[in-house]
Amino acid sequence: MAIPNYEAFMRPLLETLVHGRTTVASAAANVAERLGLTDAERNTKPSWAHEPMVVARTRVAAEWLAAAKLLRRDGDALELERRGETLLSEKPATIDREALRRYPEFEAYLQAHLARQGA
Repeated sequence: MAIPNYEAFMRPLLETLVHGRTTVASAAANVAERLGLTDAERNTKPSWAHEPMVVARTRVAAEWLAAAKLLRRDGDALELERRGETLLSEKPATIDREALRRYPEFEAYLQAHLARQGA
């Protein structure tokens, strides 16, 4: 199994934060468990990366979820926001970029991100 993209990390990351504030590394381990990743997949580190891919994907997922105000980032710490709790209570099958577009803060973040990339 290939390591899923960062969007596949979004829902399990929010679910992890239901249990309280945690670090990115701890959240990544929990998300990897929820996704059923093997030890080899959990420890995969591309030659260009300074951390395992699951940690990097967790960081990206956290950045996007924070842009939608679903979680709060404080340095390496992550905490679920009330808006994130509300979204989880809706029991979405997945949470991805399209799902986040309903939040104006995320839409503004996305437009700025795309403008920086020249898209």
